[in-house]
Amino acid sequence: MDAPIFATSPGLRLPDAQPPGSGTDAALLLRHLLEVQREQLAVLKAQQANADKAVATLMRQMVEVQKEQLAVLKAQQAAADSQSRWRGFLARWADEFPNVGTHCKEVLPLVERAYLGLIQELADKLRDDEAEIGSEFGLAEFLDKYGMRLSQLGSVLSQLGPIADATAESDRTK
Repeated sequence: MDAPIFATSPGLRLPDAQPPGSGTDAALLLRHLLEVQREQLAVLKAQQANADKAVATLMRQMVEVQKEQLAVLKAQQAAADSQSRWRGFLARWADEFPNVGTHCKEVLPLVERAYLGLIQELADKLRDDEAEIGSEFGLAEFLDKYGMRLSQLGSVLSQLGPIADATAESDRTK
């Protein structure tokens, strides 16, 4: 068992060993080691190139998914935006009713003032005479006086407000 033992990777064959003391042993061994290192380097470079391609493909897929997510979020935001619905409504009827949005915007403060005035009057009346709505007759009289007007004025306000807001928003974007 005088022969040297070399550990090599599978499929790699080392040259037959020369008898010790010959000068060509070291040169052959160094040449062979150099060849093995070059082969290993080529394999590593190929593996790195494959890994780089895989990473690039993965990154492209991630960008595509993010684009899809962005499109879905934009669609959700547009669907949730009630002002865009009102702006679309005004745009559809702009030829037939060109100033309706502007007029709603102009009269909105008047309706708001009337609505708040009625609420103030209602609150003052209740504060001054709590017993007024304590009886069935008092409650019916109170509702006759304030209920219908307050409800109708609130309804008018809830219709004018979004149209005025949509008009104000479209004025800002022009």
